[in-house]
Amino acid sequence: MTHTSPTPPGFTLTELVITLAVIGVLIWIGAAALRTDELAETREAAVEVTDMFRRARYLASRLNNAVVLVVRPYSAQLPGGGGITRGRIEAYIQAGSTCPSGDWNPTDLGLTPDLTPVDFGTFAGADLSSAPGIARIEPTDLATDHFCVRPNGRILNRFDNAPIRPTGTASTDLAGKATIWVQYSPIRVDPSQNLVVPYMAIEIPYNGLVRIAQ
Repeated sequence: MTHTSPTPPGFTLTELVITLAVIGVLIWIGAAALRTDELAETREAAVEVTDMFRRARYLASRLNNAVVLVVRPYSAQLPGGGGITRGRIEAYIQAGSTCPSGDWNPTDLGLTPDLTPVDFGTFAGADLSSAPGIARIEPTDLATDHFCVRPNGRILNRFDNAPIRPTGTASTDLAGKATIWVQYSPIRVDPSQNLVVPYMAIEIPYNGLVRIAQ
């Protein structure tokens, strides 16, 4: 009588290859879904920033008062011991149509109830959150000079009431535009100090037509 040898336990080479391939596909699908979620959250944050500028522009026109927008980027210390921000934008309505130039403390006025701050949260010590924040402002001096939205729709450098210019350029150069960078889990950079995706850029030009760059 002929006896058939039992099949040894375990995977054959073909089964092992197929299993590893399936695991690889599942990992790829999971990573792609995660990246899609990160992109969606980053775009939502960029829309919040853009809407804040647009609403400030509308409010300045309606009230005929200048509105100062204070943009606090990632890792900035909030006043009054409020912690370290992941990104925050506050609005301050002025008494007239011009911007308060020179040294100025926005908190002396108090926040305007017409525009709720855009706030991406705070942290103390190491930031363990995985969420969008305001990674950068360009020109960088706008973190202390601030944006001023005039009733005519123009957006200026609050400190000198002049069109926003790239840092270090001469006053004779043409007016440029500011950029606010929203990044997921800021501020991650490559060896050349460029921001790592996902991130989005919001352009704030002199004419006040703020938009998300494509």
